[in-house]
Amino acid sequence: MKKEYLFPDLKGKTWAEVNLDSLARRDFTGAENPLLDPEKCNAWVQKVARAQGADHTYGGYLEDRSHLWRGHYLPAGPQAHLGVDYNVPDGTRVALCCSGTVTHTARDGSFGGWGGMLVFRFDAPPVAGADYLYYGHLAWEDIVKVGQHVEAGEIVGHTGKPHQNGQWFPHLHVQLVSQGQMDKAKGNPEAVDGYMSPPVPATDFPDPRPLIAL
Repeated sequence: MKKEYLFPDLKGKTWAEVNLDSLARRDFTGAENPLLDPEKCNAWVQKVARAQGADHTYGGYLEDRSHLWRGHYLPAGPQAHLGVDYNVPDGTRVALCCSGTVTHTARDGSFGGWGGMLVFRFDAPPVAGADYLYYGHLAWEDIVKVGQHVEAGEIVGHTGKPHQNGQWFPHLHVQLVSQGQMDKAKGNPEAVDGYMSPPVPATDFPDPRPLIAL
């Protein structure tokens, strides 16, 4: 299996894996949640990276983010994040990590939405236990088209600003989805969310980190 670099423009940068929910519980204990403001959240995420001695951070697989996003669109109670977030500036070019065909695109600007969204079906599924790869929170321009075959390492888009990415701080959401989960969604990729109340069937949402080179 070919493993390609996710962000070709960021080669040589340093990375740290973080649990943003745990850090938010430490830094934001009041009733208000300033992290719902994308600009304030982005400033805090950059501060977290500096504290780790890193240029950029990533993480969040199956992380309970009920504190991080309290007051957001998510229902009350534990909310597991089904993918990994790579916290990089808007405008960062994004490459495909494993070759596949584009099966769905979306331009979702709703609050808490997918933003610019790409769904790929792997050439030879399952890969890492999944049939589909999701990229979320991209800019709407310059994304690849439905039906297009993309090789590993090819550029497929770039990270979006909040007005296009679903009103989030700039980052790329990477999620793996099984054919079984897609069947439960009746073939509608947008019916698969990036969060789920536990317990999470990990076989339906495998860990994407083994596919990504940083």
